[in-house]
Amino acid sequence: MKRKIFAAFLSLMMVISMLPTSAFATEVDVPADCQHANAHWETVKEATCTVAGVKSAHCPDCDKDVEDEIPATGHAPEEEWVVVDGSYEPADCEHAGHETYVCPNCDGQEEGGSEPRDIEEDPALGHDWDEKNPVEKKEADCKNDGYTIVRCTRTGCEATKKIPGDKADSTKHVVKVEPLRDPTCTDKGIGRKYCTVCGENLGYTLIAAEHKYVKDEAKSVDAKCDADGLLVEECSVCHKVRETPITERPDHDWNVQELPANCENPARTAKKCKNCGAEEAAQVVPGSKPLGHTEVVNEEESVEATCTKAGKKVTWCDVCHKVLSNVEVPALGHNLVETNDVHDADCQYPAGIWMVCDREGCDHKEVKAFTGELAVPATGKHTEKTIEGYPATCQKTGLTDGKICTVCGKVTVEQKEIPVAAHKATAGVTLRAADCKKGETGLARAVCEWCGEPMGYIVLKADHTPGEKTIIKQPSCKEEGLESVVCKVCGKKLDPQPIAKLDHTPGEVGDKEHYVHHDATCTDGAYDEILCTVCGERIDVLYDEDHPALGHSFTVKVEDDERNVAATCETEGKQVYKCLRCEETEVKTVPTVGGTGKHAWEYKGMKDATCTENAKELYVCKNCHAEDLRKIPENKMVEGMYATNHANKKTVEQQDPTCSEVGYTAGVWCPDCEQWLSGHVEIPVDASKHVYGEAEPLRDATCTATGIGRATCTACGKATKYVVLAKTEHKITNLVDSKEPTCVEDGYIKGICSVCKEEVTEVLKATGEHTYAKKTSPATCTEAGYEWEECSVCGALKGDKVKTAKALGHDFSDLETYKDDPRNVEPTCDKKGFAVAKCTRCDEIKLLDLGGGTGKHVWDNGVGVKPTCTEDEHTLFTCKECGATKTEKIPAEFAPLPALGHDYTKVIKGHAATCKDEGLSDGLMCSRCDSVKEAQKVLPVDPSAHKYGEEVVLRDADCNKSGIKRETCTLCGDSRYVVIPAGNHVEGEILPDTFVEATCGKAGGYDYICAKCGATAHKDVPATGEHKYEAKNTPASCTEAGYAWEECSVCGALKGEKEKVEDALGHEFTVEVKDDERNVAPTCETAGKQVYKCVRCDETEVKDVPAVGKDGKHDYKCIDIVDATCTSDAKEKYECSICHKIELRDIAPEKMLPEFEALNHKDKETITVKGTCVTKASTKIVCKICHEVLEEKTGAIDANNHVNLSESTLRPASCSATGIKRWTCADCGKSGYATIEKTAHTFDDAKVEITKQPTCIEEGIKSNKCTVCGETVQVGTVAKTEHDPIQIPGTDGWKCSVCGKVLVEPSSETCKHENTEVIPAVEPTCTATGLTEGKKCADCGKVLVEQDVVAALGHVEEVLEGVAPTCETAGKTAGVKCSRCGEILKAQEDIAAKGHTPVEVLAVEATCETAGKTAGTKCSVCEKILSGCEDIAAKGHTPVEVPAVEATCETAGKTAGTKCSVCEKILSGCEDVPALGHDYSIFVEDGEDEDGVWVKWECSRCHETMIDR
Repeated sequence: MKRKIFAAFLSLMMVISMLPTSAFATEVDVPADCQHANAHWETVKEATCTVAGVKSAHCPDCDKDVEDEIPATGHAPEEEWVVVDGSYEPADCEHAGHETYVCPNCDGQEEGGSEPRDIEEDPALGHDWDEKNPVEKKEADCKNDGYTIVRCTRTGCEATKKIPGDKADSTKHVVKVEPLRDPTCTDKGIGRKYCTVCGENLGYTLIAAEHKYVKDEAKSVDAKCDADGLLVEECSVCHKVRETPITERPDHDWNVQELPANCENPARTAKKCKNCGAEEAAQVVPGSKPLGHTEVVNEEESVEATCTKAGKKVTWCDVCHKVLSNVEVPALGHNLVETNDVHDADCQYPAGIWMVCDREGCDHKEVKAFTGELAVPATGKHTEKTIEGYPATCQKTGLTDGKICTVCGKVTVEQKEIPVAAHKATAGVTLRAADCKKGETGLARAVCEWCGEPMGYIVLKADHTPGEKTIIKQPSCKEEGLESVVCKVCGKKLDPQPIAKLDHTPGEVGDKEHYVHHDATCTDGAYDEILCTVCGERIDVLYDEDHPALGHSFTVKVEDDERNVAATCETEGKQVYKCLRCEETEVKTVPTVGGTGKHAWEYKGMKDATCTENAKELYVCKNCHAEDLRKIPENKMVEGMYATNHANKKTVEQQDPTCSEVGYTAGVWCPDCEQWLSGHVEIPVDASKHVYGEAEPLRDATCTATGIGRATCTACGKATKYVVLAKTEHKITNLVDSKEPTCVEDGYIKGICSVCKEEVTEVLKATGEHTYAKKTSPATCTEAGYEWEECSVCGALKGDKVKTAKALGHDFSDLETYKDDPRNVEPTCDKKGFAVAKCTRCDEIKLLDLGGGTGKHVWDNGVGVKPTCTEDEHTLFTCKECGATKTEKIPAEFAPLPALGHDYTKVIKGHAATCKDEGLSDGLMCSRCDSVKEAQKVLPVDPSAHKYGEEVVLRDADCNKSGIKRETCTLCGDSRYVVIPAGNHVEGEILPDTFVEATCGKAGGYDYICAKCGATAHKDVPATGEHKYEAKNTPASCTEAGYAWEECSVCGALKGEKEKVEDALGHEFTVEVKDDERNVAPTCETAGKQVYKCVRCDETEVKDVPAVGKDGKHDYKCIDIVDATCTSDAKEKYECSICHKIELRDIAPEKMLPEFEALNHKDKETITVKGTCVTKASTKIVCKICHEVLEEKTGAIDANNHVNLSESTLRPASCSATGIKRWTCADCGKSGYATIEKTAHTFDDAKVEITKQPTCIEEGIKSNKCTVCGETVQVGTVAKTEHDPIQIPGTDGWKCSVCGKVLVEPSSETCKHENTEVIPAVEPTCTATGLTEGKKCADCGKVLVEQDVVAALGHVEEVLEGVAPTCETAGKTAGVKCSRCGEILKAQEDIAAKGHTPVEVLAVEATCETAGKTAGTKCSVCEKILSGCEDIAAKGHTPVEVPAVEATCETAGKTAGTKCSVCEKILSGCEDVPALGHDYSIFVEDGEDEDGVWVKWECSRCHETMIDR
């Protein structure tokens, strides 16, 4: 609007300016069209070539200041333009060479002031097209013409040209292969061919298998000058490793070093490779000799011996510093001298005199104890002093109180750190004072007591001011007293306060009830226990040093103890012994059986072959019957010994899938080894096989029209179909008349239909069906039981009575009623047994035949019985029928253990004689049986063996002075005098610095000066119970309100109840949860589900997600080819790109490849299963692809092939002896004995010893002793030593003094070869030749007798057994190796793993507190989890508020709280509030009657009244 007004104003001004001046002035005559002819112009701005100038003047004619334009001058003529130096541009492909010209007036700075001008003599060059190296060449295809794009070759030219090629040809497709199944390293893949231009499907093709090798940098090794390298490559797909040796080595780069002669070696020259570190043997410099050591004492390493520590004297070579000796100097021991300082007995030392060591630098001192009357033992009691701690604050940690002994300095109670505390609220500035009279609280600003930080506000309690106190209950040592208090301000009676307990009254000597003597036991010495005479609590314990603990006597053998271990051939046993006096036990070692520590193996037959393993030879230890299975050599194998190869396998029929559950193909199952051998492949869910449930009405049917409903599959919950709902009956709501039908008479209902509004009569037909009630009669011993239905209206029966149970017959199982009947006889194998039995249902009785009397026992497999003192090792058999036993000697070839003989090591504990009674000496008996070697003897009375008990105090002790008492022997009356130690302190002056204030929940205390003796003592003060409250709050959450309350900062007690300050916030479900089992991805046809989480808590909500398909249809694309089977061709596998649904389709004939055709069982194998002692052998021809059995034949039983053996170990094997076991075939019943091979030795690695020192030609030997049998065995080797050089006699050469190797060749043939030695022969191997024995000079090394070559031996073949594959691990075929040298002659080939056999695992639902698991699958063979079965977190509680229940005067209440709405568990609060009790504080009236004066009071809470007389 402002712009419009301004424009109008300008227009008006322009109109006014156009008016003649005469319109405004009539006195001056001014020309109407003044040309300013008389104006004197001045240039304001000069004109240029392209820009006009400006001039101004004052016109005297019109008396105005005017401006006018000076026209632009224009550029200079072209012929005057000048060339710009250096502007020459040479000619290129499209432009001639040129220079730039500019106007001389503006120097080309203005528009049009410069231009390039071509040079005729320098024309354009034209393009030089490079057709031999085109930029792009496109061949013609099925839709597009071909062309070639070429580029100009001239420098700086980027021009290109498109040259037309061949025309489009509909047959020239651009083929691309889309892998449907990627090739592996061993199997070809399958691809679909299609044109990338027109998209036409061109059929299928195979994709070649090929490894994709990548260099493994970590495992590859570069070649060095002393070793070949190795190129290691790994296939990135199947991880197969390919290794290629790198044999081209670099040369050594030698570094020559001169080694001067030293103490032990002559001068030498040495060579070492700079690259690989290889060294050549050092060459001795001719004429050089070792210098020898200069032995001196090493003062730094030597250590002088002291009183308590040993020293050592170390000598070394002063030149080379080699240690030559290291000798230990024993400790000197203390040299104690007596002082004049007397020491009183304390916690550490007895009474005595101080002794000090006078050796220089030793400050050791000790107490030499007094003897006789002055003897006072160490008290063992510490004199404790409190190490004062301090509380934690909000700014620093605290420390608890500790205690330290003032005598020995030992800390008896450690101080512990107290963590930093929260702020401690206290009242700051008071805003409103509290008033206890009115019961009104006050208000103050809250600040932290320690740091002063503001903490909001704090309520000031209307606390009372305690006044006069009255004792209600006197205190004792057993319980506190009570005193009442009245408030000084308001006069209210306050809660009673406790009065501290009194000190205990100790029992005195002679008071057997409160001064109790305890005799010494195995673990504790004798002591006197002093109890309080009032409450009976223990006050003190006085230990009797003269009667220490007796110690255990482990002499009683415990037979039935799980820690007992029988000794074997190789291992020691264990025996538990019990103490004679108490129940403590000890385990002692029992030596090995036989004593050799080894098994004595003996061949005992053969273990039958299994499905996958050949038969094996069985060896049994003669001594302990331990067993050892050994492989049978191939040259000994015969028919029946080979693995049965699943002889009893059976075919299991196919299990069809449903719309929600997978099925399984037919498969072959071996019941012997419990494995699926073939088939049993999961069949995907068949979406077409639905089970529809009851229809959900979409349009309800009425009495006049049908309805429409939608039924949903009850199995998958997704598929639906529509159904017609039949018309309904009339809905009679306005009832006119009615009659109920019975089982024999019609009824009716007459009334108005609420739908069609007509009057209708609905006949209710006679039901024809009686109102039957089910009735029964139970079966008895002699009569059958029946069930029938009977009409409750007319009594008619529905059909005949149905027999539900036969007559029960008598149950003669009650053998207790007539157990004392003389006709009862126990059965044995030799005598028949009888029992009088009563029927449990009636009173009939019967004499039962209990069997027996056959005269034949049914023996079990027997158990090995160890040798005893008098019996050899044997087998004990027990009759399974009657329990009779028999023994059987173990055959001599199994070396049974002989009788042990008696072991007289068990002591029969006696007891000492006393001053009054005789004693018994110890006896000696066998530790294994009851045989006694030395009987116990009677010991005479010992007059000095008194038992002092009764005491009489002759002089009491105080806190400084000991007393005296007389003790009397309880046996003979003899007496003795005993010193009574000083007693307790009397509280005097309190030491203020030690005072620790007691709090509501923590005791305090202080030190004081004893009023008797002046010593410092300590007294504890109990906790006060007065709280220090501070404000606290919890913010509101989704489900819980926010609360504020006051809580004691010391002990955590609450003041009153928590106050709600904010309501629960409620949930906001906006956070999407990705990993939740309730999430259901939408499909093309069905909607999905998405779980959302609350932004404030972990609660979740499930929301619907719409279906993703376009118009409810799938978008299928071929993704794979499903392999052909023996009976069907391969199929195309299509997947929906939206919901990933799978569909299989037949392959069109024109796209078929030979690999897609049905296989027709083209790969067969013959499976032979050997016969056992009870089953026949069999031979089957099975398809290796689908595992169908195509042909089957059966053979004979192998009576010696026992498969199902049960074994019992009669004697276990050890590392020093074999064991013995007895086997029984569970199928045919045959049995026998077998040896158990020895076990391996057991070593202590810390006790390895070098039993043979190494030399320069031979390694040393490391040995160790078996901790079980004690045998010493070689466990390792020690590396060879260096050569020891000596000069070759009579020459200038050098050789090794140990092995004779020539280290420096003699310079001349001066050796006479007087000393010769044999060159050992070299044995030939399988592939390498050997050498005969030769001879050489022992001095100079010259060969005197040459060695002849011995031919190689050749390999000895040994078969390597195959390994069956499992679900996850591959197996191996059989192979061949040389038994002599171990070389592999025929490598074992890998057999692919069988793969898992999946079965479903049901889901476990999570609860509020316990986690669940999702559904999944596992392998039915190896039990491995294949999918799912993931943990589901516990759901957590769903809290709901529980309102508080107010307590009344007589009934208890409850605090508010929360509970889980699902499981009803109380989550917080809901605590019991005790009944308040009546508060009779309101006066009603008073009076007097015949019973006296009375006052009537009213309860201030419930208004109940009470008469107080």
